[in-house]
Amino acid sequence: MTPSDQATPLRGAGRGGRRRARLPLWLVGVAAAIVALVIVVLVLSSGSKALTKEEFIQKGDAICAAEDPKIGSALDPLPDPPTQENLPQFVQGLNVALPLLQSELTELRRLEPPKADQAIINASLDDFGRGVQRMGEALRAAEARDLNGFNTAIQDATRLFDSAGGKARDYGFQECGKQG
Repeated sequence: MTPSDQATPLRGAGRGGRRRARLPLWLVGVAAAIVALVIVVLVLSSGSKALTKEEFIQKGDAICAAEDPKIGSALDPLPDPPTQENLPQFVQGLNVALPLLQSELTELRRLEPPKADQAIINASLDDFGRGVQRMGEALRAAEARDLNGFNTAIQDATRLFDSAGGKARDYGFQECGKQG
């Protein structure tokens, strides 16, 4: 074979040879990125299976059953009614309960509800999340020894938790939204 019979990358082959073309390097990079993106999407979509309603309730109730007793043990011993003198006890109890509430909310939000039920689940979790935020505000008020601010935030949090719990019970949860 003579040098003129070998293909040149940009000009093609000599007489009687096949033409070989090179793709620009940037186009190869774009194609590789698209292929990688498609693979990632396929892997992620195959791994996130929506739960059935029963599976969702079971997993959610397991989270609540694990976290709620810890939250209760931090809040149940607190005196009633709150007073200026006992606000430091609320600071202590809320400092324990608030991270547990935040953790429970995060874990519940990680569950993927059935598509048909997303609106009601999101409404319940949104109420729960706003209740957690108000508990944080109650903590800050207690730290500042602001009894009125504390009482207002606790009342709001209680109302939001009651709303979230009612929606959860209506959906079918046993542990999440449990009263008393």
